[in-house]
Amino acid sequence: MKKQVIIISLFAILLIALFTNVVMAADSTASATLKLEKTKIKQGENFKVTINVKYNNPDNSKDGIDSFMGQVAYDKEKLDLTAVDCKAGEWYNFGGSSLSELNIIHDAKEPEDPSEEIPPVNDADVATLTFKVKANGELGKTKISIADAIVSPDLSDEKTIANLETEIEIEEASEDPDPAVTLSKIEIKTKPTKTSYTEGEKFDPDGMKVVATYSDGTTKEVTSYTYSPSTALKTTDKKVTITYTENGVTRTVDLEIIVAVKEQGGGGSQGGSSSDGSSKKPTLPNTGVEMFIVPIIIIGAIAGVSFVAYKKNNQI
Repeated sequence: MKKQVIIISLFAILLIALFTNVVMAADSTASATLKLEKTKIKQGENFKVTINVKYNNPDNSKDGIDSFMGQVAYDKEKLDLTAVDCKAGEWYNFGGSSLSELNIIHDAKEPEDPSEEIPPVNDADVATLTFKVKANGELGKTKISIADAIVSPDLSDEKTIANLETEIEIEEASEDPDPAVTLSKIEIKTKPTKTSYTEGEKFDPDGMKVVATYSDGTTKEVTSYTYSPSTALKTTDKKVTITYTENGVTRTVDLEIIVAVKEQGGGGSQGGSSSDGSSKKPTLPNTGVEMFIVPIIIIGAIAGVSFVAYKKNNQI
């Protein structure tokens, strides 16, 4: 009888454990949406679609989004997929054989303290897709979807997302062409190796990185810039102005520098160089005595001659 009670009790515990796991698994949910920056796009225009993923497991707060996978589907006669971008330091797309194959993982930096854990992510924009409507793309509505979308906190709990799609409407391109892309500004992204000088030296741009920003938000490094002053630096020079011109548009940026006074060599009673760099001989101080030197020499010479003559006469 006791054995039967023990067996029944163990069986009941097993059923409770299995039921609990089923309930916990049922409580965890995942969803995803495709967010559009705008729904009406003209022929030839670019637009972005952001993939937002949510994961909820209230019975295990340590679980979060670890990965997202799927295949981007769209009408290739109307659209081109040009880029897939993930936020650096948070998400990384391993990709696949084509740009439309997504294999995104959570790529958060490990904490310096091993005892700390990476906090779970339950709501995130895991990637941004950039599309371009073809110039001759057929007008009207067209869908963008992600097939076989899977969200996973780990390999043991994959969640399939169905009906992950959005829709845009292609409009006829405007008759007015897009405004020309122009130079907006330049920035010094990396300072030159040398920023402290001695007067007389010239500015050295070695190591300096100058980046230009354009009206469409794009950037690029430029090297065909000029700078002023380009001649020997003076102690009054506190900055160097970097100038870059492109398509008739000129932009400048200033770089602070330090110019120290050049030390003078030599000095004292031993002579040296003058402020203009020429050699300078030592001179006696002007005391007024030099005006008596010539008369004294003449008088001394006459006295000497007279003394010699007097002595000769006495000897005779």
